[in-house]
Amino acid sequence: MLRGRDAPPLALCLLGGPFAAGDRPLVELLCAKAAVGLDNLRLYERLNQAQIATVHALGKLAEYKDEVTGDHVKRLGRWATAIARELQVRNIFAHELDDWFCDTIGLASVLHDVGKVGIPDAILRKPGRLDEAEMTVMREHAAIGGSILRDACGGDRHGYLSMGAEIAESHHEKFDGSGYPKGLAGDAIPLAGRIVAVADVFDALLHRRPYKKAWDIAEVLDLLRAEAGSHFDPRVVDAFLTVLERDGAGT
Repeated sequence: MLRGRDAPPLALCLLGGPFAAGDRPLVELLCAKAAVGLDNLRLYERLNQAQIATVHALGKLAEYKDEVTGDHVKRLGRWATAIARELQVRNIFAHELDDWFCDTIGLASVLHDVGKVGIPDAILRKPGRLDEAEMTVMREHAAIGGSILRDACGGDRHGYLSMGAEIAESHHEKFDGSGYPKGLAGDAIPLAGRIVAVADVFDALLHRRPYKKAWDIAEVLDLLRAEAGSHFDPRVVDAFLTVLERDGAGT
């Protein structure tokens, strides 16, 4: 019998034989170890599901603060995953871009603007451009989001929340070092942040916001190309353009 802590027992049936008298204790030991392994697997699955539920809850919280968040984060997640897969095929960032990264970034990107929960509604929903003082407050959302998620992940450096923290605090950094909140440049910016930066700007410009009209896709693509190497990692932009062309969204 394989007796787990919180699941119906299973049975291991050995066919064939003959079996020696000393085989039974060994089989019982095998079953005991296997039961522990199954319990650990179920525990891992529960922890993973708990993280996924937490991500969705935090994403929904941000959505209540920012009316454009809902559909935007869904599209952003799809673009971020597609970019990561394309970069993986190109083997450009082989030391950090593995299957786990590609499987995680789409959901983790949902958390990119969770720090907006700390921004006053008068600024967040202002129907026009922000002045310098308001922009200073708005920019705090990157650090706020990173802080919230790092506290939530409890030191786990290999999960949705930890990658979400990286994305939240780095997707407004710029490749030339002129971004915020830390002024990181080049490869010092986490790869997940560099990927989400491209996908975020692309989707945000394509859709209407309270302070701007929607751009034409040709205008958006021109901006991505023009700011590759300054705002964006040019390798990420090139991969994204390939994704758009392959999926029929580019011109």
